[in-house]
Amino acid sequence: MSNTRVQNYNDLMRILFPHGWLEVVPEEDARSQPFRLTAQGKRLIEKAIPAWEKGQHQASELLGSEGIALLDKAAKKVGMAEAQRRSARVFSDGTCICN
Repeated sequence: MSNTRVQNYNDLMRILFPHGWLEVVPEEDARSQPFRLTAQGKRLIEKAIPAWEKGQHQASELLGSEGIALLDKAAKKVGMAEAQRRSARVFSDGTCICN
């Protein structure tokens, strides 16, 4: 999964459901589709958290507080640009293109 780029909710679901990491929770309202982690998904998270924490610690040691601040600033700019790119476009005739 480390080589997979997730851009939206549908991408995330397409990746997680087939692996058995998530399951749909039955719901009376057909408009919603709640889900939860399976036991396998919980084990994956339990393994991933220590690795993520180790990576955060290593990044802090390598970059220092100034480098982390610059990285955070760059990530926010990228995130804002992505949000603007993906925003819905509403035209004067009322039609909408949602990304």
